[in-house]
Amino acid sequence: MLATGSLPSIFICRFCERAFKIATPSAARHFVESFTEYLESNVDHARDRENDTVATFEEFLETRRPNVGGRSIFFLGELGLNISDEAYYHPVIREMQNYAIDLIGLDNVSRILF
Repeated sequence: MLATGSLPSIFICRFCERAFKIATPSAARHFVESFTEYLESNVDHARDRENDTVATFEEFLETRRPNVGGRSIFFLGELGLNISDEAYYHPVIREMQNYAIDLIGLDNVSRILF
């Protein structure tokens, strides 16, 4: 498949072409789900900015988690693993992912603010 379009879309297409050749079906599915969540959250974030929406800290974390892209990055560690949905979506695993994603998101924000 020949990727065309903007530079980011070309990069994503080429990345997926290469990664999906070695990814397990469950890893590929988890990536598609998390990357879709990431893209949708960026649309929501843009809408909130356009509407001058001011969020509480907890609301900020909830909306920031998906648009940091952390879950999509976890795909790199999952590439060759066949992790069941039961394990991948287990509440304890999701909570640990959220902590890691919060650290990434807060670090990104702190670099902008300070």
